[in-house]
This record gives sequence, structure tokens and C-alpha cells, in this order.
Amino acid sequence: MNKLEIIDLRVDKIDSYRGDLESMFIENTYKFHYPDKEVDMDFIGEKFTKLKKFIGEGNTYFIAALVDGRIAGYIWLYKRDFMTYKRMIINSFFVSEKYRSLGLGSKLMDAAYDKSRTEGCREMSTHYAVVNQAAGKFYLANGFEEKRVEVVKEL
Repeated sequence: MNKLEIIDLRVDKIDSYRGDLESMFIENTYKFHYPDKEVDMDFIGEKFTKLKKFIGEGNTYFIAALVDGRIAGYIWLYKRDFMTYKRMIINSFFVSEKYRSLGLGSKLMDAAYDKSRTEGCREMSTHYAVVNQAAGKFYLANGFEEKRVEVVKEL
């Protein structure tokens, strides 16, 4: 890996990464979460627009791994009240294929832990698609415990 930076991506900088992020959103959404769905570019565009809005409102954190100035991975977080304390939720977590198995995911996760502690959270949580067993292994290897199972019925 060349020059690596882990940054908290701010709203004033996000537009310069739109193309990279939308490509990553496509792969993450349709390869690792919903492989049975067709790519919908309107949905991807809306996802980017919502991310920008949420970062601007201050209730979302987007930690990016930059390699030579380009996004190689990210972790998208938001803080929520949970019972009587704060919990950080991982909305989306992705590392580009070229950079997998090089420790980039662990560096992003460490940055997410730091952000969560700074924001006063006692826990982190997320979910992953059953088709993405690598994600499950990663989370379990990083100290996450299975607590709930989502079930879905198509109508």
C-alpha cells in the first residue's frame, strides 16, 4: 500500500469523491447485500445525497481510508439512543477489492471505535447479509457478538 490516510470525511469535501463512493455503493449494495436485485442508479444517487445531508446535519460520521488521495474503503456510522445509553451503528462498511486482506478494514474499525468512544457510545452494532459470510467472520473476529436475526418475507 502507498500513502494511507484515515480521515473523517466532512460535508465540504464529499462531492470530490462522489464517483468513487457511488461505485463502492453499487458493489457493496448489490454484491454483498442484495445480489438478487438489479442495480438502480437512482437509488445509488439518493444514497449519496442522503449521506451528504446526514453528515451536514451532524448525526452521521463517514470515516474514509484514502490511499494516494483516493477512497479505498469507508465506514459509515451514526449515533443513536439505545435504551438508557448511546450506541454507534455501522450503517455501511466497505473496502475495495484491491485493498482487502491488507489490514485496511481493521484500521477503519479502530477509527470507528475511537469515534464511538469520543461520542460517548457504550456499544457498536451492525447487521450483514447472510450471503456475505466474510463480513460475519470479520465482525466476530473483532469482538462483535450475534444478538438478533433479521427475517424478511417478500410480498
